Amino acid sequence: MPTPTSQGNRVHPPHPDLLVYQDFTVTTSHADDDKPPSSDLASSIHAPNNSKGDHLMSAPPSPTIRHAPTAEEQAILDHLALADMNRSVLSQNGQTNRATLPQFTPVPNGGFPAVHMSHSAQIFDHLDNRVLLAWFQVKHPKFLVRVFDHSGKDVAERAAILAERIRTSISTIAEFVQKDAPPVRVSPPQPQGGREAKHLPTGFLVHKVTEETRNLILNQRIWSTMDLTFEALPFHCNHPPELLFCLSGFTTLDSETILQTVNDTWSREENRSHIEELFSKCSLPDGVPTYIATHNFIESARVELLDFKITGGYLSHALMSSLPVPPTTLKHG
Repeated sequence: MPTPTSQGNRVHPPHPDLLVYQDFTVTTSHADDDKPPSSDLASSIHAPNNSKGDHLMSAPPSPTIRHAPTAEEQAILDHLALADMNRSVLSQNGQTNRATLPQFTPVPNGGFPAVHMSHSAQIFDHLDNRVLLAWFQVKHPKFLVRVFDHSGKDVAERAAILAERIRTSISTIAEFVQKDAPPVRVSPPQPQGGREAKHLPTGFLVHKVTEETRNLILNQRIWSTMDLTFEALPFHCNHPPELLFCLSGFTTLDSETILQTVNDTWSREENRSHIEELFSKCSLPDGVPTYIATHNFIESARVELLDFKITGGYLSHALMSSLPVPPTTLKHG
């Protein structure tokens, strides 16, 4: 067996950009190491003729000069270094792709169902203007939360309790993403007009979180524990509003058939003219022609089967379609 040698016998290969070598030691073979093993096999006619030409891979001879890796060897070393780096990154950040926290309800197959609001900025409805301006000034990362099964009155009367429950849940997720995560901050809403207001807000602001925590929470969207179920929403309204229609009278379960029927109906000349007239009263962005806006509106439609039946035994379907323009351009629509 090779024995450790002094520091002077250490050989350090070059350090490529993508690889950090570990120091390794090679030793000079002793005379005894080169002798063939003293066994019957050594004297056999099948024994190799040149025992000095063979050596164990665990005891390579000492190189006389520094070894410069060939292009093929360098490619192998680079790939090994890249794999090491990827493993390191995945070990630190891979857990943020999907949360598997026992405190929360697991994500069902296909994800949680979408929750539709009356408009794309409903989460900011009835919020005191001073509070809204203060929220604007809070630096990102930040996002919004609304609690299920709690009306605006419940939020107003139990704002501090709900804020603490939200903070506890978010802190659990933040600790899962990053150990020793900074303290999470949750700001409850305040209604426009004070406690006597008839309409009350329901959204909470969450901030002082890392981008990884925010992204994980927004990607899953719905989080539920024994005490609380909430939906996380991004702090913006960049997406155009989505219109929701209820369709009834169909007896088929094939959503594609229903969608084709809707497209054919909206594409009729008289119906298409009505839609184009609506868009002609809007300031379309970048001078988009009304016929293009109408085409995009019809093409954006999609149909989903709702899990209930209406009176008469007919199946109920929801039709969603997105406006091709932001709400600020709907001046007369």
